Amino acid sequence: MSEINHDNHDHEHNHDHAHDHEHTDAELAAKKAARPQIERSNTHWLTLEHYNNDPEFMKQAETEFNSSPLREGDGEDGVARRDFLKLMGASVAMATAGCIRRPVQKIVPYNKQPEEVTFGVANFYTSTYFDGSEGLGLLVKTREGRPIKIEGNPEFPLNQGGLSIRSQASILSLYDPERLQGPRHNLFNEKRTNKDTVSIKWDNLDDKVVAQLKKGGAVILSGNISSPSTRAIISDFSQGFKASHVVWEPLANEDILEGQKASYGEAVIPQYRFDKAKVIVSIDADFLGTWISPVAFNRQFSNGRRDPKVMSKLVSFDS
Repeated sequence: MSEINHDNHDHEHNHDHAHDHEHTDAELAAKKAARPQIERSNTHWLTLEHYNNDPEFMKQAETEFNSSPLREGDGEDGVARRDFLKLMGASVAMATAGCIRRPVQKIVPYNKQPEEVTFGVANFYTSTYFDGSEGLGLLVKTREGRPIKIEGNPEFPLNQGGLSIRSQASILSLYDPERLQGPRHNLFNEKRTNKDTVSIKWDNLDDKVVAQLKKGGAVILSGNISSPSTRAIISDFSQGFKASHVVWEPLANEDILEGQKASYGEAVIPQYRFDKAKVIVSIDADFLGTWISPVAFNRQFSNGRRDPKVMSKLVSFDS
């Protein structure tokens, strides 16, 4: 009796296994049949095989687009699923590779902590930034004496809290990793082509600089300077050491200065008021982007166009 039951059990097991296999094949065939068929129209075609609906071409057209890596289907989809699992495994491996404990770093405390510095509390300082002829008022956010963010000063009359792209990026100049940490002396060769330098003390540097200045003929090269006090210092320095001062700006407004001098006898940059203008004609002058003082001009221009009834009109000619 036990043998008969055993045979019956095997028969039923094999029958169930075949039934499951047939059921799986039927499901796969149904899913494959449910996929949208690619229909080729003879109205638009690329090749003669495409026009004649060549069987080989149609077979290749069926695999023109990759199947979904998550779709359950035939063997081709199985390859796609394996590739998907490989990519997921590689992504998880790369993500976990970076999950390491950060090294322990100790903060060196102040020997004499400044009274205005509180750990974790930011301090703000007012400053200015000059870019050519544009002057901006700044609020510099600092933490433990290190500037980390630049914002516009809302009480400064020119920008009134606005900033330009260059002024925002100017904070990076304070964190130049290749900046000099102290004075260095250049070891020039005979042709003065090498850039090898050695460290030098400040006292020795001052002696060498003073000796060269006493010979006369020094030239001070700078950009546009709007500060009266800075210009006065340069003037006194030039007179004391018989030096000359050369100002150069890559984005100068020499054409405006020459035009003003020819028209009115004085080489100055006029003060524009776009908020009071009714009609604005711009000829190759991007006054909202880079021309003279775009931060102030943007505010003026927007103020002059708030009321639709009396808003200004802009006519622009660009080459």
